[in-house]
Amino acid sequence: MKQGRTWEPGERWKELDMLRVAYPEFTDFLYDVMTGLMGFECSDIQLDIALYLQDGPLYRMIQAQRGQAKTTITAAYAVWRQIHDPSTRILIVSAGGKQANEISGWVIQIIRGMPELECLIPDRSSGDRESVEAYDIHHELKGPEKSPSIACVGITSNLQGKRADILIADDIESTKNSQTEHQRDRLRHLTLDFSSICSKGDIIYLGTPQSVESIYNGLVSRGYDIRIWPGRYPTEDEL
Repeated sequence: MKQGRTWEPGERWKELDMLRVAYPEFTDFLYDVMTGLMGFECSDIQLDIALYLQDGPLYRMIQAQRGQAKTTITAAYAVWRQIHDPSTRILIVSAGGKQANEISGWVIQIIRGMPELECLIPDRSSGDRESVEAYDIHHELKGPEKSPSIACVGITSNLQGKRADILIADDIESTKNSQTEHQRDRLRHLTLDFSSICSKGDIIYLGTPQSVESIYNGLVSRGYDIRIWPGRYPTEDEL
């Protein structure tokens, strides 16, 4: 990445327009993230998850076993959405604040790790935020907005007053917070705020049910579409 680059007026928007032309589909962007930053090819399942993220309904959930990179893919999706609309506000909610910070940190790594995304990098001297808890796309692209471009919180944190265009609920159900019916009821109650925080945008759940009484089982009745990618499936002979 170039150091100390001087940007001419409007140059960031020109580069952003070129990014939009280069990455009209999310799968194109994901391929470059996976091969360029992580050093491996996308699997068929990962590409299928990417298509579901791009074309699925507003309220949706991705269930897949660990190792399918559903969180990594969704982090890349958040950056792709920022490319196509830099005013997008993304809120990441997880079971704990530390885990949410890790996801936000991965989003920031993508932005800072790909030289072609340099136009998105914030300018701290102009007031842009750049911590994992609150990160801004460069103010020239983002425009005036009090909420950060990317924010992260734990599910038990104070969610009131938060606003988002994309809310990513990543593994909000854990073995620690869903062992009893009381804990699960409290978790369900906390998730009811999601529709107020993200009233017109995408709410994306990522996770794996922790028990047969999982709170995820009630999402369909609340209008969510759930797509499951199993770790194992029968062969033609087994069928």
